[in-house]
Amino acid sequence: MTRNVNRTKETFDAYQEYKKLQRESYTDEFSFHEDVGDIVKEYTHWFIRENKFPYDLIFSKHDMLVPRRVISSYEDMTPEELEEYIMIRKEISGKYDGILENFTSAKSVQAHFHPHLFVWKKVDEK
Repeated sequence: MTRNVNRTKETFDAYQEYKKLQRESYTDEFSFHEDVGDIVKEYTHWFIRENKFPYDLIFSKHDMLVPRRVISSYEDMTPEELEEYIMIRKEISGKYDGILENFTSAKSVQAHFHPHLFVWKKVDEK
């Protein structure tokens, strides 16, 4: 097993164990509503949740924007979800350095759209 270059060994190992447990108990009902980090802020159709398994080698802050309804891409959003998503992106633009939306082939959880919100680590930050 190759270590992801974005996570420390400790975080990577914890994530692998979590994924193993998820595979053993996987159902179609899996969602990011489960214990995968503290909720930072709630909205009508979305919530921001700390990433329990952050990309801690490259980000000093790493949260996820999670829809309350399970969707696989932004194309699956209702007009209300999309409107709120756009509003949230505007609201948080000064709190994060960027937003990462993976294409399906790069998603760790294929059927769940959950953009990553991040603040880059500074060069001198460990």
